[in-house]
Amino acid sequence: MLKDVVRTAGRRAGVDIFRASGEAFRWSHTVHDYYPVVPSARWKPGQAPHGRLKAVLGQNHAAYEAFLTALEAQADLLHSVPHDAHAAGSAAPHWNNTWFTALDGAALLTMLAWKRPERYFEIGSGCSTCFARHAIDTLKLPTRITSIDPMPRHEIDALCDWTVRSPLESCDLKIFEELKAGDILFFDGSHRSFANSDVTVFFFEVMPRLAPGVIVQIHDIFIPDDYPSAWNCRLYNEQYLLAAMLLCGAPPFRVTVPVMYICQDPAMSARVKTVFAARATGPDIPFLYANDSRTPGASFWFEMTGMPG
Repeated sequence: MLKDVVRTAGRRAGVDIFRASGEAFRWSHTVHDYYPVVPSARWKPGQAPHGRLKAVLGQNHAAYEAFLTALEAQADLLHSVPHDAHAAGSAAPHWNNTWFTALDGAALLTMLAWKRPERYFEIGSGCSTCFARHAIDTLKLPTRITSIDPMPRHEIDALCDWTVRSPLESCDLKIFEELKAGDILFFDGSHRSFANSDVTVFFFEVMPRLAPGVIVQIHDIFIPDDYPSAWNCRLYNEQYLLAAMLLCGAPPFRVTVPVMYICQDPAMSARVKTVFAARATGPDIPFLYANDSRTPGASFWFEMTGMPG
């Protein structure tokens, strides 16, 4: 207690009296502040969402309905994905995973089939890459996969046409200027914005480079809810940057598929469940998962419309 009081007084005076280490700062180091802060969800799932964010998302139902129509058209493709993994380490997608759950995977398959992009860039690879390759190979799409990830979860190099095995913050960002209208940029990074993090680079340096018409997906976005309470210790914060852009009234993008919002809407979620219902053989594609988020997905898709200025 006394040490904390002295540290606080010193910091107010501009002196860090008890420096923990002379090493470079790591995220795992404890962050000392002027008073204790306990992360907690302010807009909890199952309770009232953020009202203004919900209202903003409610303005674009026509786009969500168009997506659901495309989803329904790809029912055969969705049901071609097995429920369980073929074998440990398999590069084939499967629904019974908690990393990239059903409506996330279904949305990616649908968007690739619907838009038929020439380029599909991933920042953060793994289960999503398996779904993307399945769509490309099954439908014989012209799409080429570029994976940017220093340590992908799966050995997915063989699924990609080009790999960049370094963090986003170390990349030559000019690569994103190759993306044209109709191409897809998929972002599933650290989910944390701080100095020189991938999230900070994505929002401040990658997005301004994107051409109008580029389609973007950010994963683990729960808007209009907060992050799951079980995730408080993760200190994820990227969706707050995205939410601030939505609330400003003129974001440089048009929301097309907010998965969490769609799941919470009775009429739209009913359409999803109808597509997910079992065929003659095999189980349903799962709508809910026994994981921390208790949702079929948390992808947030939008289409760039152009940065101001």
